Amino acid sequence: MQQLQNPTFNGVTLAILFGDKVAVSCRRGAGDGVIWGLPQAVRATGESPADCALRLLKETISLDLPVTRLNWPIVGEDGSEAGQWFFAAWITQAEWDMFSPERSENGPVILGVSAFLSADTVPEPQKAMLHRYLYQSQAAMGHV
Repeated sequence: MQQLQNPTFNGVTLAILFGDKVAVSCRRGAGDGVIWGLPQAVRATGESPADCALRLLKETISLDLPVTRLNWPIVGEDGSEAGQWFFAAWITQAEWDMFSPERSENGPVILGVSAFLSADTVPEPQKAMLHRYLYQSQAAMGHV
C-alpha cells in the first residue's frame, strides 16, 4: 500500500480488538472525569507507521505480532487526529490471556465496542475512525 510507504506522520492510534471488545486506556480528564481512548504512540525517529503500531501493541499488551496482522492503515484528516495513522489489530482470546491487565496498573482495560462507541468520554475522532473501520470491515465481508 502506498500509505505504508509514506514516511510523514506524527504517530498512530491502534484499535486492539477481540470478539466484540476493544482494549482502551484511561487518563484523567477535567475535574474528576476520565477520558477513555484507544492506545496511541508518537512516532520514533525513522519509524514507519506500521512499525510504530507494532511497537505500540508490544508496549500496550506485551504482544509481538507480524505486520500482516495489522489492518486498515488510514491517516486521520480532521482536527486532533490529523497526521495520526489509525490501525486495527484483531487478536485471539488466547493472545489476550497472555497479557494480564490485572497485573498492570496503567495497562489497558476492556470495553465492549458498543460501550466505547457510545461513551461520552471518548474523543469523537477516535469513535468515528473505529466506527468507520468496523463498518467497512463488515461491508467487505458482505454483512452490511
